[in-house]
Amino acid sequence: MSYTRFNSACLVVSILVTVAGCAVTHNLKPELLPAPTASAMVQQWPLAVGLYIPPSVRSREFAKELWRVKGGGASIASTFQWALGQLFAEVVLLNAPPSVDQLPVGLVGVVELSDVSPKHAGVMASYEINFYSSGGAKTGSWSLNGASFIWDMEGSSLSPLHSVGTDLTYVIRDLTASFMVELPRQESVKRWLEHANIRPAEIRPSLKVQPAKPQNSNKVMILPTLPLWRYTDHATAMECVGNRLRAYSPPIEIVLAENVRFDFFPWLEPSTAPTTVEGLRTLILQPAIEQKMRGLGVRYLLSIQGGSSTSIPGGGILCGAGFGAGGCFGFAYGSHESSFAASIVDLQSEEPPREVLSKETSGVYVPAFVLPIPFLAPTEAVACERLAKDIHSVISKRWQ
Repeated sequence: MSYTRFNSACLVVSILVTVAGCAVTHNLKPELLPAPTASAMVQQWPLAVGLYIPPSVRSREFAKELWRVKGGGASIASTFQWALGQLFAEVVLLNAPPSVDQLPVGLVGVVELSDVSPKHAGVMASYEINFYSSGGAKTGSWSLNGASFIWDMEGSSLSPLHSVGTDLTYVIRDLTASFMVELPRQESVKRWLEHANIRPAEIRPSLKVQPAKPQNSNKVMILPTLPLWRYTDHATAMECVGNRLRAYSPPIEIVLAENVRFDFFPWLEPSTAPTTVEGLRTLILQPAIEQKMRGLGVRYLLSIQGGSSTSIPGGGILCGAGFGAGGCFGFAYGSHESSFAASIVDLQSEEPPREVLSKETSGVYVPAFVLPIPFLAPTEAVACERLAKDIHSVISKRWQ
């Protein structure tokens, strides 16, 4: 489903809902958020910190004229507390706002999630965060903004299932990852760490538990399109290349990054993931990431970009009441091109990523008698077949 068609469908639904005079209730997707028992790939500081989240934030339900999301505040509070607990050895929940000389002994400071503002109709969502010293004095504030509408509407077969609840869930997830990665850069937190002789004031991927025993495998992990890292079910990539690689001899086993993102949290989310193949290579060199990849049996990373486009510069078609009671008459022609590129990173080699290109072009003919009817050659299938064969050739040669 194209983005234009989706917007049109949303407009129709909105009109119907407006006429009906009621709002649509959406639900969050808890399975898309880090579970309380999950572990993030970050080192934990041996410090105790206080956390205060006002009741008004915990009970928040988000609503506009045509929709409402129940339980948003509770999910945000729970996920925020989980994230803080991944970074600090102890998180002490406070029942009242921080105040001078009225905090538990032993805290390095307090983090307050003072407000949350998801704005589905806009392009941003934000968390308002305050920091307090161990004595209760306010030392700083932080507005953490995240992108809304980060679902890959055109590249996912799940697009028709998209909802406000799904969108808000992914915003919470992405903001959680951003919070964990950027927290050590806040001046108040830097002071906490420096006072405890903890350096550097930055986190890196770290394993809290030993990964599974490395598998003797050559799996390929298909990544979301760089640099967007949008959430998607990889429908386009799998249809274009993944299924073909599985069918060739010898078959190549595919791992979808979307299915294992939580294993690498918070490093493969849209706001925290590398935006270039070179940046991805640097991330993979981190020992914890490399060990996790080996535990999954992944040897190759595959990022696919591209698509199809049509240009019709020649000929002409006239439409009007004079042609068959409002029809068209004429002939137009042009070209239809499918172009794809793939970057292949071999985790067991220091060689630079291999780039594989595939392009297929055909003519487009649009005769019009009453209605214009374009004739397109299947360029996308041909280009994908060629791309998949080249990728398989590169990988299978390295097995020999």
